[in-house]
Amino acid sequence: VDLVFEVVLPAGRIGETLALPVALREGGAQRLIATGEARWTYATPAAAAAAPRESAFETETARRMVARAEEAALNANRAGRFEEAKRIFEQLRVKLGALDPANEAVLDFEHDFGSEVEQLSAPMALGDMKRRFYGAADLTRGRVGGKARKDP
Repeated sequence: VDLVFEVVLPAGRIGETLALPVALREGGAQRLIATGEARWTYATPAAAAAAPRESAFETETARRMVARAEEAALNANRAGRFEEAKRIFEQLRVKLGALDPANEAVLDFEHDFGSEVEQLSAPMALGDMKRRFYGAADLTRGRVGGKARKDP
């Protein structure tokens, strides 16, 4: 099982460490399967950029970030909030910019959604909207082609 989640941390000082306890439960049961702790240390932008990167993780993170943004932008488009749809992609560009600039897959995602901004910040045909929404929604829910993804 691969878990990808976004954590919004409070402001902190350089060098300060923040611990986040993590617990895994089976199907909402009270019994714990596993526990752990994730630790973040606040660093300067230069130190963060120099830290080792895990390319496969950043690629999957970027894929899910793009899918979530597309799903949110499609919802805004459907409601006629075209400027909001555009703003969602502008925020996505900033988030993707924080990932490894040498990761070709992340750069491809950023390039690919460039045309999406124009399409989603204007009225869309209903069929196009539905097709794109279901594709993005499947990915954010770990599904491929409407079916649960099964890794070999």
